[in-house]
Amino acid sequence: MISTHSISEYLEKYRNKATVVREIHSNIAEKKRWWDLQHTLATIVLGAAFTFMGFMGADRIFDALSSSDSPTEVSPHIPRAHIPRLPTPEQTTVQPNVTTKARGDSADRSSPDTTGSSLAADSSQASVEANGGFGTPKKTKSKNNFVLLFSLAALSLFIVSTLNLIYRWKEDHTSHFRGVVQLTAYINWLDELRFIGINSADIYTLKRIRDRYQSIVEALPPNNAKDYLRAKKNLTRKTEQTPTSETKDQNLLNEDTSFEFITNVTKKSPLMIMILKNLREIGCVFWLGGGSIRNQVWDEITGCTTPIDDFDVIYFDKDNLDPAYEKYLEKKLSLRMPAGIKISVKNQARMHLVSGEPATRSLEDAIAQWPETATAIAIRLSELDEIVTIAPYGFNDLLNMVVRPTPYHAAHRASYEARKASKNWATLWSGLSIQS
Repeated sequence: MISTHSISEYLEKYRNKATVVREIHSNIAEKKRWWDLQHTLATIVLGAAFTFMGFMGADRIFDALSSSDSPTEVSPHIPRAHIPRLPTPEQTTVQPNVTTKARGDSADRSSPDTTGSSLAADSSQASVEANGGFGTPKKTKSKNNFVLLFSLAALSLFIVSTLNLIYRWKEDHTSHFRGVVQLTAYINWLDELRFIGINSADIYTLKRIRDRYQSIVEALPPNNAKDYLRAKKNLTRKTEQTPTSETKDQNLLNEDTSFEFITNVTKKSPLMIMILKNLREIGCVFWLGGGSIRNQVWDEITGCTTPIDDFDVIYFDKDNLDPAYEKYLEKKLSLRMPAGIKISVKNQARMHLVSGEPATRSLEDAIAQWPETATAIAIRLSELDEIVTIAPYGFNDLLNMVVRPTPYHAAHRASYEARKASKNWATLWSGLSIQS
């Protein structure tokens, strides 16, 4: 029978996880919403400007703007012959051999057409001035600049549209916001269950709590450890109602906060603490390592809940390499565990005889030779109930969800490639970066 206290802890565990995940995606949704708003405004402004220029034409817009700013000039369609001109000296000279005839029309037809010549010259001069005259270079340069601005507006619209195709701010914002709504409804449902109360016989409800949470987080876009730590800081600040300075992203995953993250994840799991206490009470120095820690951390970061089917217990004893002794310890530990918990005990001093890899000199050396850096970690519980860790490659790959081979397996890739093909990590946790 499951105690009422255990049921309450079960409800509280999933409520806490849902609250953290909701805060993560609420932060991401707000950031995506801001970018989507900026993109929408830029698209509207550039699209309207580009459409107006496209209908009017750059030349027409420029001519309209330049004509409104220039001084009034004589319209080029007015004949220049109508404009009075001062007579030239040749026109005022008296021609002595010219006599006036009684019929002026005959004299006009026989005399040279000086008036027509001057009109043609004036018309030619008017045509030149109407086409720009000496002001043409300046006007042409201004028009070229205006056409350049028109082209830049078109280019800007293309860039903005392309950025949206790449980053999909609206789509991402909607996905994260939908997750926030679903998680809020899920938290409210858990509060109702806690208020109403459920008993140990209602196993269906307990399974439904897990399944419903799993279905929500599986549909959410991926996040990372930085998002998780930022959300935890935000929740702490909201709970305490005291302002705190914002930590920069690059400082979120330093050594102290990484160890604190691993410790918190371990202590939040009653099953992990129970196994660590049983390992400590056996009397030997046993460590819990491998996939159980990795899975727990990745579940916490992504909000997933993956079943842990095997807990790897390790120790190092080069004086006793008998595999039967490992089986004895394995059985002894299994008797102390709840039903359904599978324990695997391995003496790391003997593993080179099984794998064919080089022999190791210590437990730390053996862990450093495991296939992936994210898995190369072991923990135990001290007498003061403090978490102690062995992590030859630190915690960065584990917390950043990076799967990469350790130095030995980068040079001897058979084991690493086989695990990568069989584990199907990418199907369990979205956002993993699996190195080839």
